[in-house]
Amino acid sequence: MVSFSAGQEAARRLLEGPQRYTCLAGGTRSGKTFLIVRMIMIRALEAKDSRHVILRHHANAARASIALGTLPQVVQLCFPGMRLKEHRQDGYFALPNGSRVWIGGLDDNDRVERILGLEYASVFLNEASQIPYSTALIAFTRLAQVTRGIRQHAFVDLNPAGKSHWTNVLFGEHHDPVSMQPLKDPENYRRAFLNPPDNTENLSAEFLASLENLPEKQRKRFYEGVYVEGPTAIPTTPFTITVANAATFVDDAGVINSVTGLPLALVASGPVAGQYSVNLSTGVYTFSSSDNVSGVKVLISYTYNIAAAGQKIAVANQLLGTTPTFKAKFYTTFQSQAISLQLNNCTSNKLSFQTKLEDFIMPEFDFSCFADASGNVMTWSFAEVS
Repeated sequence: MVSFSAGQEAARRLLEGPQRYTCLAGGTRSGKTFLIVRMIMIRALEAKDSRHVILRHHANAARASIALGTLPQVVQLCFPGMRLKEHRQDGYFALPNGSRVWIGGLDDNDRVERILGLEYASVFLNEASQIPYSTALIAFTRLAQVTRGIRQHAFVDLNPAGKSHWTNVLFGEHHDPVSMQPLKDPENYRRAFLNPPDNTENLSAEFLASLENLPEKQRKRFYEGVYVEGPTAIPTTPFTITVANAATFVDDAGVINSVTGLPLALVASGPVAGQYSVNLSTGVYTFSSSDNVSGVKVLISYTYNIAAAGQKIAVANQLLGTTPTFKAKFYTTFQSQAISLQLNNCTSNKLSFQTKLEDFIMPEFDFSCFADASGNVMTWSFAEVS
């Protein structure tokens, strides 16, 4: 019998709720996908001939992770004795009561058309951090099958991305990710967080320790399961942003509009729309009032010093002195006739020796030739006069 931790039990109860959309967010290997797949199987058994779909961004990942991983595990642990029949060519598993669970990727155009041409009682977007909101909307429009005994329900799971990600805007801030207006039915969008400590019974102490020791950004996402800071909105007057490491700021590395992906232009002062300026002494970025009014959000890149750790080595360009030159002469015969070539002024940039054991040495000698003081590059000599 499968048992759940307190956090997993709270998430399980949420999945049974009356809301239309449910999101499970949090760190890796916390049981999010297992719980949602289990709920889909319960729904499929409760409503015969019902259809359910599990989608990831990539089809190969959907098959490897869900079709060959989580789904068989859920059936074995939670529904022992039940047999699923896979119709791989069509992309679904058939249950004994006639219900079907489709599994696919949103990058497979042919299969997407076939999958999204149907209506479903359940739609599950797995690893939604990789799925654009425009694509999610299309998938949600297929949540339309009317069945006896279960409500239509969409599920989403992910390791949290930036705070501006559509899942956080929709399920956390309860705003429409496109218009940014408050949702008219926020009660239909519920979210719970699950993290690796909620699944300690199934994870090794070494694995948990490795997650704890990740760099801060990765640790927050994969262990603590929180949405990290994403793009920064341009504030009101004086329209400036002071970066987090301003005290040890070194140099600007550019600013990007987080929506369009286009770079803003650096100017010395007085930026207008699509421009910015930066004070290299203070790490303060200044933007235009127009971009503030337009709601532009930016991603700022810069370099800074960390005095307490690591090291920095400056490499100087040392004087090498005069480059040596040499004259090269080549001689050969062809059909008893002599031919010679003289290169008047040469410099070499490579001399290497490749060896073969118990055989011979194969030198590699690269050089360039150029004109001498008289302006002559080379001289050819032939035994015959043409």
